[in-house]
Amino acid sequence: MMRQSGQGHASKVVFKLLEERLDSGHHVYMDNYYNSYGLAVKLLDRQTYCTGTLRKNRRDNPVEIGTIPLKKGENKSLFLNGVHIGKLRIYIFPQNMVTRCWKLLPKGDL
Repeated sequence: MMRQSGQGHASKVVFKLLEERLDSGHHVYMDNYYNSYGLAVKLLDRQTYCTGTLRKNRRDNPVEIGTIPLKKGENKSLFLNGVHIGKLRIYIFPQNMVTRCWKLLPKGDL
C-alpha cells in the first residue's frame, strides 16, 4: 500500500499512475504540485517525458535557475542531465488593451 503523505509522495503518485505507461515514450503534463527536476530526470530514465510548471522553491531544483534575473518578456533556458528547464517572466497586458489571435490555415482550408 502507498503511503499517503510525506517526502516523495508526489513522485510516488506519478509513478503509480504511470506504471503501465513507462518505457513507452509517453508524455505527461503536470502542474507544479507534482512536477520537479528530480522527477523529470527519473521519468526520462524510464523513457517517459514530462512538461509542466515548476515551483521555484523545490528542494532539488538546480541552483542556477533560481539565480537568473529576468526582465519582463525575457526567458532563459538550462539543460541538465537531458532535462530542459525554462524560466520566463511574462508581460501582463493592461486590461483595456485588445489582443487578437489568428490561426494560420494551409491554402484552400477556408
